[in-house]
Amino acid sequence: MYLIFAVLSIGLLILAEVLVKTGILSKNYGWTLILIRYIIAIVALILYSQKVVHNKFNFEFDLKWPSIIGWVVTLIFIVFNFWYIGDNDFTLSNNGLSSLLYCLGPAIFEELWLRGLIFNRLRIVNKLDHPLFKATFISAALFAVLHLILPDYSNWLDLLTQIITAFGLGVLFAGIYCITNNLALTMLIHFSENFNSYFITYLPWFDDFDLNDFIVNLIQTFIYLIIGIFLLWLFWRKKNSVKRND
Repeated sequence: MYLIFAVLSIGLLILAEVLVKTGILSKNYGWTLILIRYIIAIVALILYSQKVVHNKFNFEFDLKWPSIIGWVVTLIFIVFNFWYIGDNDFTLSNNGLSSLLYCLGPAIFEELWLRGLIFNRLRIVNKLDHPLFKATFISAALFAVLHLILPDYSNWLDLLTQIITAFGLGVLFAGIYCITNNLALTMLIHFSENFNSYFITYLPWFDDFDLNDFIVNLIQTFIYLIIGIFLLWLFWRKKNSVKRND
């Protein structure tokens, strides 16, 4: 399925470049092909999941304990990621709109694919020992590898930072999805993280610390892992208590 997405994406990107350079398509409308490729990829993934592997995407609305913890974590991360938007130059020009779609498209597609399909299926495989742990690790590792495809790394330290951060986020997203059973929440956090990476280039509170970007990312990743593991533990504890009661 990802191969289909990659082929469609590359094809539409090449088509966009040709249409823009020949003057057939104005640069102001280049974002439309970005939108089209993500719509195609998302629709194809949903059809594959429902018709071929009969997988269900979950979007439950439950504010009871312990699900409420996942909702609170989601809210905190979203507020944090958008908090300093006023201190940065954010406009929805052509480039801004294209970047916004790059933030939104992967957030929806990758969460449907990695958490909604792969993680969701692996954690119910009875043949695996500790399926929840292995499903979390595999989906987080795939999430990290997926982010290595982008050729925008200037050195090995940037590459390592991307691997570590993406893996930590993968664990966090798995924890939020488990505890809330709602993919929309992981999509929202994923979008806010992408938005932060694209548009929030200045964070005032960093001025008070003499830290380089790598150390900052390590601290963030540690926070992602701690919160994600805690949410997974809450889910595991709730699941075991239900079994004992039965």
